[in-house]
Amino acid sequence: MMWISFARSGGCVQFLTLAVVGWCLIPAARAWALGANVIVNGSFEESSTECHVDSMYAIDKAPSAWSLVGEDDDYEWTRGVDYEWIDGELMPWESIRHGKRCIKINGSWNVGTSGPRIMNDKLCVPRNLDSSKYYLFQCWYRTVGVEHADFIVRIDHYSNYPENPSSSPSWIWRKKQQFTPSVQWKQVSMVIRPFQAGDAPFAYDSEEYPNFNGSDAFRVALGLNNSPGSLYVDDISLRPFDPDSSLDQFIFPPNAYQVDPPTVDANRPVFSPSDFYTVRKDNRGTSWIVRPDGDPVWLIGVNNVEEPTERNPIMQSWIDSNYASIDDYTEDSRIKLDEWHFTAESYNDTPGSKRFGRADIKFFSFSGSSWVKSAMRMKKANGSTWKPGGGDGHLADPYNPDWQARARQEVWENLSDSKLSDPEFFGYYTDNLAPVMHLYQGIWSDHCAPVFTEFIKGRYNTPQDVAAAWSSHYHTFQFSQWDDIYDAREEVTIHGFDDSPALIQDLIDFEKKVWKDYARVVCGLLREREAAVFGADKDGVPFKKHLIFTNRLSFNGMPNDSQWWIERLFDAYGELNAEIPGFYFDIAAFNHYPGSGHLPTHKAFRNMAFLEDLNRRSGLPAFASEFAVGASDTEFPTTSRWSDRTIDTQADRGLAYQNLLYTWSRLHFYVGGMWYQWFDGIYDTDGHSQNPNIQSYDPIDPAYDGRNSGLVDPHNQPYQDFIAKVQETNLLLKQTSRANAVGVLDFPWDTAGGYAPVTPNEAKIYHFVPNNTHYLTWSPSTSTDVWNNIIHASSYTNRDFTEASNLGPVALYELPPQPSPYYRVSVRDAPQNDSIWTDVIHLQNAQSLQQPILLEPLGGQTVRRGDKFVTRWLPPAPGQSVSIRIERLVNGSYETLLTTDWMDNSGFHETILSDNLPDGVQMRVVLFGGTWDGSSFQSESDLFTYVNPDLTSSQNGVRFREFY
Repeated sequence: MMWISFARSGGCVQFLTLAVVGWCLIPAARAWALGANVIVNGSFEESSTECHVDSMYAIDKAPSAWSLVGEDDDYEWTRGVDYEWIDGELMPWESIRHGKRCIKINGSWNVGTSGPRIMNDKLCVPRNLDSSKYYLFQCWYRTVGVEHADFIVRIDHYSNYPENPSSSPSWIWRKKQQFTPSVQWKQVSMVIRPFQAGDAPFAYDSEEYPNFNGSDAFRVALGLNNSPGSLYVDDISLRPFDPDSSLDQFIFPPNAYQVDPPTVDANRPVFSPSDFYTVRKDNRGTSWIVRPDGDPVWLIGVNNVEEPTERNPIMQSWIDSNYASIDDYTEDSRIKLDEWHFTAESYNDTPGSKRFGRADIKFFSFSGSSWVKSAMRMKKANGSTWKPGGGDGHLADPYNPDWQARARQEVWENLSDSKLSDPEFFGYYTDNLAPVMHLYQGIWSDHCAPVFTEFIKGRYNTPQDVAAAWSSHYHTFQFSQWDDIYDAREEVTIHGFDDSPALIQDLIDFEKKVWKDYARVVCGLLREREAAVFGADKDGVPFKKHLIFTNRLSFNGMPNDSQWWIERLFDAYGELNAEIPGFYFDIAAFNHYPGSGHLPTHKAFRNMAFLEDLNRRSGLPAFASEFAVGASDTEFPTTSRWSDRTIDTQADRGLAYQNLLYTWSRLHFYVGGMWYQWFDGIYDTDGHSQNPNIQSYDPIDPAYDGRNSGLVDPHNQPYQDFIAKVQETNLLLKQTSRANAVGVLDFPWDTAGGYAPVTPNEAKIYHFVPNNTHYLTWSPSTSTDVWNNIIHASSYTNRDFTEASNLGPVALYELPPQPSPYYRVSVRDAPQNDSIWTDVIHLQNAQSLQQPILLEPLGGQTVRRGDKFVTRWLPPAPGQSVSIRIERLVNGSYETLLTTDWMDNSGFHETILSDNLPDGVQMRVVLFGGTWDGSSFQSESDLFTYVNPDLTSSQNGVRFREFY
C-alpha cells in the first residue's frame, strides 16, 4: 500500500473537483453526462508571461485569457479596483483551492455602482453553441470579511461572433446572479441556455443584429459588489449537458421530474367560522387560508381573467368574433377556472365580469399607479426621483399630504360598502415591486427631509454633535444649525462600508422608520375604510376586516444583492404587527417565478430557506402573488426576459406547475399562489401592458416582450397538455390535509421522486461529545489510499454544504459551537481520482466507536530500513491519549522496538525505522491508550515485513515513499 502525502505550505496538490451544485452532491458515477469545459484557463494555471517579481506574484500580470474589465468596456465596473492573482507557493498564507493560483478581489464600495470585477478578455465559448443544450456554469469561491450577498457572477450573451477575432461581437443579453458569503470554499452554479435562432433578445434591435441567429458565445465576469473583505475564486467551468438525462444531477433540488405531493387524507384541520377569509395555523403549526365557513384552503388562483385588449390583439379579435358579448366570454372563462379547480382570481374591475364564486383580490398600487405624480415620490439629493430599478421603480413619500389624500380617494372609490361586505372578497394587494434597496438615497423629498431632520434631532443634543459623529475620511461635516443637515444632503449618504458607523446606523434606522410609516399610511387607509362599515376597537382594528398583502416583492433569485434590505424590511413588518396585532399586513406577497439560474421547473433550496427566514422575522405566511412558466411551442417567441423560465412544451409546463405547487404547499409557512396569467400577452420592454406601438408578435420589434405563459392560446382554447396537469394538481390541493407539511430544512429535497445522492454502505462516521464539544471521526469504506477529507454539513438529510475542506490526512474534526444535525465526509482517493462518501448521519443517531481501526500498515506489506514509516488509524474518540508501539516477532513473542507516547488523536503518525535488523523480520504496530470517558483500548495490526537494503539487493515489494 502506497501512501502519498503533501506539504501544507507549498507544493502543487491536485484536488479532485467534486461536482456540487449549491448544497447538492452530484454522484461522481453519473458526472459523465457533462460535456467538456469551454472556459479558457478556468483554473488560472496557464500564464503567458513571467509573473514572479521580487518574490511576489505580480498583481498586474493576469493569467492567460483573464483581465480586469477595462474602462472602455464598462466604466462603472472598474471603480475601487483592487485585485491580485494569488500564487499558492509564493503566498502560502493565502488559500488556494486547486493548483497554484486563484483570483483575489478586495473590498470596494461605490453607492449605486458595482465593485471591482474581473472577466475573460476573450469570448469564453466558441461560436456555434448547441442551442438545444443547457450549459452549467460552476465555480468555487470563498470570502473573508464579505457582507451579505455580494459575490456576483455575470454571463454575457453574444451574437454573430465574427470569424475575424479582432472584430467585436454583438452583446445582446446579460445574466447576473449574487451569492452569499462563505468562509470555506463553496461551489455555486448557474444554468444558462443560449438564445435560439427564433428567440428574441431583450430590447432586440433588428438594425444592430440584422442576421441574428441566436447567441453563439458567452463571456464570464466575476466580482465583488460594494463590500469590505476579499473574494477568492478558483476552478471555473462552463459545460454543456443534456437536460433529459442529467439536469436532475446538477440543479438543486435534484428531483427534476417529480416532487412528492402533499398528503390527502381524513386529517384536514377544522376551524371555526368567521366573517371573512382569515389566516390561521392548525395544531401542527401549518398556516392556512380559511374561508368564512371555516374550510381551510391552499389558495390557488389566476391573474388577469379579463379581456386581453392590446396585450393580445389576435386573441381579442378572436373573442370579438366568437362571443356575442364580453359577459359571455368572462362567464366562459370562469366556468373553465371552476372546472380546473382554481379557487381565486385577482380582481380587476372588468366591466360586466362575473366571478366564479371564489375569492377576489383587489389590486392597489399605492406607489406605482399613474396617479402617483412625480412630486409625490421619494427624491434623491439632486432632486431627481429615487428609482433604484426594477418593477414600478419608485416609492411614494409617506409624509406627503397630497399623496395621502389621493391614496385615501383611491381606497374609498374602489371599496364600496357592498364590496367590503361580500364574504368572498379576500383582501388587498398594496403595491407591486416597490423598491427597498438603498432607500437612504431617496429621503430628500420635500416632506420626508424635514422628518429626517427631526429624527436626527431626537438622537443628538446639538448639530455640532451630529457633525462630529458623522465625519469620516470621506467628508468632514460642519453643522452650526439643524438646517445645515439638509444643505449637506449630497454628502449625507453611505459612501462605503468604512464610512462613519454613526452615519450608517442613523440612515439605515431612518429607512426602517420610513418603511413603517409607509405601512402605517397604507394599512391605515384600508382599515379606516373597513372601520367606516364595521366599526373598530380602541386601536383602530375593524371588528370585521379583510386580509392585507405586503408589497409584491420580486423573489425570483433570492437571496441576492437586496438580501440585507429585505431582511430589515421584514423585521419592520414584524415590529409593526407586534405594535397592533391584526392591524397591519396579514400575508407576505412574492412574485415567485422559477429560473434565475436554477431549474425553470423547480425552486431552489436557498431561495426557499431565505423565504422561511422572512417568515420567522415577520410572522407573515408567504403567498406567490405571481408565478409562471412559459413554453416554446406557442405563437409567442421566447424573449430574454423570460428565457430562464421558458421550457420546451406544454407538458413540461404542466410538470413545472405541479412541482412548484407541490413544493410550496408542503412548506408549513406557504398559503397559496396566483398563476400569471389567463392569456399569452404582449408587453414592452419596460413592462407596460398596453403599448400602442406593439400590434403583433414580431420579435424584430425592439420593444417586444412576449409572455407566453397563458392558460389558453390566442383562440382562447386551453393548452390541453398543460391544463391536464393543472387540473390534476389543483384538485389534489383542494383535498389536501397538508399532514406532511414541514419546514425547509425537513423538506425531502433529495429523495422525493428524484435521485438521492449515492453513498457507500460501508463507510462510517462517528460522533463524540466530551465536555460539551462535538467531534467527528470517520473511516473509509475501502482500503484505498485516503489522502484528503472534506466535511459536508447540513440541517437536513442529504443536503450538503462545505463546512471544511482540504483537511489532508486528518481523521478528526471539531464541529462548530452550533453544529448542523446532519453530516457526511468525503474521503478522497488520489490514485483512483474519485470520491468516497460516508453515509449521512444525524448527530443524535451517530454510532459510537470504542476501538481504533488501523488503516495502515496492512498485513503483508513491507517497510524498508531508513524510509519514513506511516501509521494511520481511525481514532475511537477525541481528546484521548494515543501511543504507538512498534514490535518485532521473535520466537513466537513480540519485542518492543519503538514506543511513541506523545501522540494525540490525529489519526496519523510517521517515523523512520533505522534499526539494523535482519532482513525479513516480521513486525506489527500496536495502538494503545485511554479515551475521554476513562476507558482504555488497544489495537494491533497484522504482521508486515521489514526489509534491510544493506542485507539484500531485492527492492521488490517496497511500499512506502518519502513525503514530497
